[in-house]
Amino acid sequence: MSDDGPVTLVTTLHIEPDNAEEVLSRLKKIRDEVMVNIPGHRGVTIHVSLDRSRVLLLGEWASRADLDAVLFLEEFGAQLDHVTEVAKSHESVLYKRIDS
Repeated sequence: MSDDGPVTLVTTLHIEPDNAEEVLSRLKKIRDEVMVNIPGHRGVTIHVSLDRSRVLLLGEWASRADLDAVLFLEEFGAQLDHVTEVAKSHESVLYKRIDS
């Protein structure tokens, strides 16, 4: 299967429930102030588990190349570093969209 076409990055952050508001606030700021201006970014949705111990991000990109390019942006990395420092752990998996 080719890497061409839309991809979705699914990231799960494991957090302390007491840190949920801080993490959610920072993620919204990244989405609203940084991600909106990045070529190829189609959107991101932010979800929090009912027990507030996990945050799920679904980031959609026009292509894998567009996603790869954002990983080298200093502004993005600095903002995201703080979020991952607060998280107990995190996991990201890249998916290829096969159906709309």
